[in-house]
Amino acid sequence: MSELKQAHVRQLYRPVIIVFLVFVVLTIISVVYTGWSSTTITITPKQKTISTSFSITIAPTTSTTDDHQLAGTFTTTQQTATVTAAPKTTGTPVPAHATGTVTIKNTTAKTQPLATGTRLRSDSGIIVRTDKRVDVAGGSSVDVTVTADPLGETGNVPAGKFVIVALWPGLQDKIYGQSATALAGGMSVGNGTLSLDDLTAASSKAADQIRKKVGDNTPGTYVILTPASVVSAPKPEVPSTSYQVTVTENVSTITYSADRLQDLIHIELQRQLADGQQLDSVAMPSLSMPNAPTATQANISVEATGTASLSSSAALLSPTSFVSMTASTIQTKLTGTDDIKSVVIHLSPWWRTTTSDQVDRITVLLAKPKS
Repeated sequence: MSELKQAHVRQLYRPVIIVFLVFVVLTIISVVYTGWSSTTITITPKQKTISTSFSITIAPTTSTTDDHQLAGTFTTTQQTATVTAAPKTTGTPVPAHATGTVTIKNTTAKTQPLATGTRLRSDSGIIVRTDKRVDVAGGSSVDVTVTADPLGETGNVPAGKFVIVALWPGLQDKIYGQSATALAGGMSVGNGTLSLDDLTAASSKAADQIRKKVGDNTPGTYVILTPASVVSAPKPEVPSTSYQVTVTENVSTITYSADRLQDLIHIELQRQLADGQQLDSVAMPSLSMPNAPTATQANISVEATGTASLSSSAALLSPTSFVSMTASTIQTKLTGTDDIKSVVIHLSPWWRTTTSDQVDRITVLLAKPKS
């Protein structure tokens, strides 16, 4: 081939070669760009509280068709506690014999014996009697307790001099009685009785002591107390300064499988989950017994709570939802829901302004949920 013809061929294919090379370079750049491109979306979901209420039946034998029955055992014992109660009100005044102390003085040289019940007369004419025998030596004095004859306030004799009635009148001014203080107690206040409110308060106090002795419910054990008897000594209607109130209660202890109950709680809470939610935690349940148990069966109400948040399987978090989107669009889409607390988006390489158009280059991560 002549040189002229070869030059013509080279001139003809040069643009084709250039176009081909440009295409190859662009293809390589596209492949490298695509290979480098990646998007990581880190989502912190909100943690929400969920709750449920349901009833279970505990019995020695359970039905195979009722998944809310738990096998359990029943035992019943009795516990007692006694507390002291005092009446808050007093009774009506009651007449009584006044009492006090009188000093017998003997100014003679001989001992003077005085028998129990020796009568002494006050200046006002009130008779009081000695409570015991005394022998008063000559030139000395002896204190003796006395009780007034009359009932009521008349016996409250003021302090003063007393004449020994049975003595020879010639000795009455030499052997006599003298009191420094008045007799008292001629009118006493009667004891009150135990009112219904006082009895109820004492019974509640005793019941609290029994509950403390029995202890709180624990997982797998439920204890219920039912009153058996309340006894007061003396009886509430009998006047007294204090009463011993004894409470007896039946203590019914029910045992069951705590693990089985926990499984039921998980099942019931999961029924409360919305689509795309997962159960994060379960709190200690609250148990109550609306009715007293029978000898073979107990119905227990269960109040359970837990926390839930978005799961990785939620349709909202599917990588296909974020193909070729800007970071601001993703932020608006996700933070506009009540399930997400915050969103962090990382585009690579740094000059990218949109996510990759390939789903496998997009990664969605779930951070630890926050309340």
